[in-house]
Amino acid sequence: MTTSRLRLLMAAMVAVAAVFAFSALAAGMASAKEPNWFVCETGTPQDPECPTGEREKELVSPATRAFTSENEPGTFKKLKGTVAGVKIDIECATEVDEGTIIGGTPGKPGTPGKDEVTTRFTKCEVVEHPGCKVAEPIALESLSTLAWKAATGQAAVEIFKPKTGTTFVTITFGSGCGGLAGLKFEVTGEVIAEVLPVAKKEAVGTLVFPGTPILKYWTGDTALENCTGTGRTEHTIAGLKFGVEKATFTDRDLVRLVSGKKFGVFANERKCN
Repeated sequence: MTTSRLRLLMAAMVAVAAVFAFSALAAGMASAKEPNWFVCETGTPQDPECPTGEREKELVSPATRAFTSENEPGTFKKLKGTVAGVKIDIECATEVDEGTIIGGTPGKPGTPGKDEVTTRFTKCEVVEHPGCKVAEPIALESLSTLAWKAATGQAAVEIFKPKTGTTFVTITFGSGCGGLAGLKFEVTGEVIAEVLPVAKKEAVGTLVFPGTPILKYWTGDTALENCTGTGRTEHTIAGLKFGVEKATFTDRDLVRLVSGKKFGVFANERKCN
């Protein structure tokens, strides 16, 4: 074989190898199926989970949809922690949330669906400390990102952080709180809620902050919708702090789109490669 032919053969082999390498990279990138928001809206083809005359639509950044939420009947919002050596359990009977869900970017790893929300807690009391009240409303603004629940890959969660800085809200204790009267303590950190249902569209969704905090989540592939569930990365958060001590937040909210349309969380692109 002449030198020129040998060079041509080597160049062809390099080109083929480059194609395979690029294909593998592209497949690896496309296989990262992040959770994203899907909604029902007027159009075709008809989606079996949507009302007659409506199709499924994946929200793609920067698309948004407005939502509201409130506490599930019979439930209370509970913030538990220790401040200045005193165990504190704050329960609020009423919560009103207003915000927007925000579409992710299909096919681009690290860009799942998100939301931003303004929350107001009222009718709060400090359990086991009669007469002790905190300043109301307890108002905060937060941002959240969708991810997969660790250890299963078949459930979705939202990781909530303060919209700005590291502080969700500052709690101020009233005159009836003894040695705590007039003192202020920040609630900081991150908190994770489970999103229900998943891989299904409903007019009313549920957001659950369990009594035992969720501290781990996965990014990357899901085990939903026949995906292999490979290529995941596990992350751990530190959780919440009330003052300088660890705290827990328990809640159960009902979430609705302002439009009244059905919505849900699915793996983006709704398919695996």
